[in-house]
Amino acid sequence: PLLAALTAPRPDVTQWIVLGLAALFVLLFLASVGSTMLALVPSVSTRDEDGEKLSPFFFGAISRMSRQQFINAYEGLDAVQVERELLIQIYINSGIVTRKYAHIRRAVILLAQAALVFAITLICALLTAR
Repeated sequence: PLLAALTAPRPDVTQWIVLGLAALFVLLFLASVGSTMLALVPSVSTRDEDGEKLSPFFFGAISRMSRQQFINAYEGLDAVQVERELLIQIYINSGIVTRKYAHIRRAVILLAQAALVFAITLICALLTAR
C-alpha cells in the first residue's frame, strides 16, 4: 500500500501527504542515527578547554604515551597530585558523559517521533489505497 501510494501515476493530495510523511520519517530517523553516532564518538583530546595538558589518568592522553612514559608520569606524582589529577579527570568525565547522555536522549526522542510518523504514514497509505 505504501509503495502503491508513492508510485501512483498522478498523485492526488492524499498521496502527497503520504509522500511528505514518508520524507519526514526518513529525516527523523536519520537525525536519530546521527545523534546516536555523536554519542558513540569518543572524546580523546589531549588538551582541555583551557588548553592545559590533560590528566595522565585520561585514556586519550595515556594512549599517546609509551608504556614507560605513562609509568614515569604516574610515578612522578605525589599523593596530593594524584588526588588532584583524579579530581580533574572526574570533572572532565562528567562533562563527556553529560554530552553523550544529551545525544542519546535526543536520539531516543527523534526515534519515537519517527516511529509515530511511520505509523501515521502507513495508516494514510492504507486509507489512500482503498
